[in-house]
Amino acid sequence: MSTYLKCIITSLLWGVLESLFYLRLNEKIILSDIIFQFSFLKKYIETPYIIDMTIKFLPYLIFQILFGTCIYKHFCSASNYYFSRCINRTKWLLREAFLLYTYVLIFLFCMLAGGVMVTVITNELIFDLESIILLLYYLIIYSLWLYLTTLLINIIAVRFNSSVAFIAIAGLEMGCIFSLVLWENVLPLQDSPFIDRNFLFLQLNPVAHLVLAWHSSFIEKLNMRINIYYQSFDLNISVVLFLLLSIIVTVVGCIVVKRKDLIIANNESGV
Repeated sequence: MSTYLKCIITSLLWGVLESLFYLRLNEKIILSDIIFQFSFLKKYIETPYIIDMTIKFLPYLIFQILFGTCIYKHFCSASNYYFSRCINRTKWLLREAFLLYTYVLIFLFCMLAGGVMVTVITNELIFDLESIILLLYYLIIYSLWLYLTTLLINIIAVRFNSSVAFIAIAGLEMGCIFSLVLWENVLPLQDSPFIDRNFLFLQLNPVAHLVLAWHSSFIEKLNMRINIYYQSFDLNISVVLFLLLSIIVTVVGCIVVKRKDLIIANNESGV
């Protein structure tokens, strides 16, 4: 099965599964409601939500598994022959990185498409301006995050091995999710005189940037649909953060690939 086909089938199936509950409804559904489904819902921090968030993280982990070796695999077998024809490894890495980002966009688009296809079976789907803007933010923020984490898995795999790479990144992501329990009791965002300070600490958690409903927007109607904590956390902050991190990871990837000595033992098989 081709890489493109695996990407499309996986994302479509998850999009359908994630939206099956819409089949029991028969009402008007706004596109932004579907987007919230794929961006960890629109809820306050509490233990059941953290568990639900962990489950909803699964499709993104699946993507990281599928594409966590898309660059690294070239270093596993016949790498000397493969790279003997590659004069500029930096240019090669940038081309592979662009291809990876393309896979990310296909994955996100198809997952949303699967959700939309299920929703319109029994409901009327409404496309309004706020939903379109939120859709753009979802695609930008999630594509950058999924790109940089998956590329990072590939880079770490090149330097060490694929098992270490996936465990390290997936472990970090799960750690960020489980650490949200701190904001349930230790750093509460409700009924506390230190809400502003606690919310600022929340923004230091990378996973918090993936929950669109916790953000704010200078667009008033969109801000009314998100920003459930009534705090300043502009969507553009997450865009800039993930963009900068993506650039840094890409530059690091170019350095690692360029310096990789091919005449060494294979990281996976030791041959």
